[in-house]
Amino acid sequence: MPLLVDDALAALLQDIRHGRVGLVVWGVLPHNDLFLWQCPLPVAYYVDDNPELWGGTCLNRPVRDPAALRDEEPGAVAVCLHRHLGPYLEQLGRHLDAIGPFRYFVPPRIGADPADLAGLLADWRRRSDRGSGVRGVAVLYLERLALGGAEGQLCHLAAGLADRGWSATMVLDRPVPPDAARYGRELDRHGVGCVVIGQPSATDWHARLMATLEPEAARLLRPLPPWLLPQILALIGFLRQVRPELAIGFLDRPNLILGVAAVLAGVPRVLLSGRNVDPTHFPHFFQGQTADFRVIYRALLALDGVWFSANAEVGARSYDAWLGRPEGQTPVIANAVATMTPPRRSARARAALRARWALPTEASLVLGVFRLEPEKQPTRFVEVLARLRTHRPEVHGVICGTGSLTARVQTRADELGVSEALSLLGAVDDIPALLAEATLLLHVSHFEGTPNVLLEAQSLGLPVVSTRTGGSEAILAPALRPYCREPDDSDGLAQACLALITDDALRRRLAPRLRRFIRRRHTVDRLVNETLAVVERFHIGERKE
Repeated sequence: MPLLVDDALAALLQDIRHGRVGLVVWGVLPHNDLFLWQCPLPVAYYVDDNPELWGGTCLNRPVRDPAALRDEEPGAVAVCLHRHLGPYLEQLGRHLDAIGPFRYFVPPRIGADPADLAGLLADWRRRSDRGSGVRGVAVLYLERLALGGAEGQLCHLAAGLADRGWSATMVLDRPVPPDAARYGRELDRHGVGCVVIGQPSATDWHARLMATLEPEAARLLRPLPPWLLPQILALIGFLRQVRPELAIGFLDRPNLILGVAAVLAGVPRVLLSGRNVDPTHFPHFFQGQTADFRVIYRALLALDGVWFSANAEVGARSYDAWLGRPEGQTPVIANAVATMTPPRRSARARAALRARWALPTEASLVLGVFRLEPEKQPTRFVEVLARLRTHRPEVHGVICGTGSLTARVQTRADELGVSEALSLLGAVDDIPALLAEATLLLHVSHFEGTPNVLLEAQSLGLPVVSTRTGGSEAILAPALRPYCREPDDSDGLAQACLALITDDALRRRLAPRLRRFIRRRHTVDRLVNETLAVVERFHIGERKE
């Protein structure tokens, strides 16, 4: 039996409300109370696969083994499945069909249809006071400040705005983790505040909602995915207190959280930035969420004073197509790299640095800095390394990053006989130190927006071998573009690496050209200028000292 929709679902919901059909909710989840707020229905009990929950309660209703459904008459009960179970909905449906079959559905959002979101937000925006932001105050938002390209760019932007006289605050849901401490240090150096706002717990979010928002504003949250609501609510309270002139978000989930919160808080100007290609390319991150993302993005970008940017042409084209916008509508703001000077280290200092990560003393290091996720093709890096070592056995590979494919990378290294020649360092705080020690950077992604490590490497004069992936090739100095290869060309990538590793004089000639390229094209000054060039369309004036 397929998911019930439209008239069949409407009839079933009426039967549930009037007690003619019992309701069983599948899954004890943190957002169950939010689902029931959006779709208030009487629940008979919950079922969950976790035996530790059986015999307990959820929202004052019993939690039972899913086998309890076998004792039910299929026509007497219906099963509610949460929307964000996306990839498992079909599997759960087959399981229920084998038991019953039972009628099952994804809860609608009662009180406001997602299709109405644009009109509801537009009406709120028209009637809200958007001239009340404190001039020169900017809030920059991310859910967390983990090691990553977007996180580094937002820190650069916050620091650059502070240097221009803005009162800039970085707002996070969670504290800065130890492996991202360098971001915190950068913010401190430039006088950027860092505030952790957290989010309402499952037990107090509804009280916070009623205390924070007017009933009409609370109604605007009903069409939204419930897993975004606690963060939106926490951020609304902060924005209403600080009253910034400008709010800036990076990455898709933070963009949507900030966008909705900023509109409901009356922030005059909102800039959202996609940092790669559109989210449909990342099913391992956003399975079952992208349809909601698209609805919210389109609603926000239809409003006055809300703008969207990308950091590469490939990303701008991707988002414009996905959102149904005219091609070329999204401005591109180039990523930046902070000024970096190649360190001069003694032989003893270099040996100590290599010993810190247990790297061989004399080997040529081929460095990779990326998440170990499908789009980054981490096993391709291993395959290139194996080919390289058939010509230069002294080459050693180093990967900095974590992700779902970590075990697969190790397995592939074992299969190719290069386990001893590959160091998986995990999350590394001091990437510049490794860049300065490496012989070259190898980047093998299947697709990209703007990988910041390519900028950092060039700023230190380190040559880069990269796949041709739109954003990657576009940010390489012209002298490096002949070393780009297609994403599936392991042999070609290995040959490009070999050409650079075996020619010390070539690498020395390239180094100053790469540094000059970065100084001309990818400075923090330019990042701030291009950001302000977009927001000046709102007539924001840059504060002068």
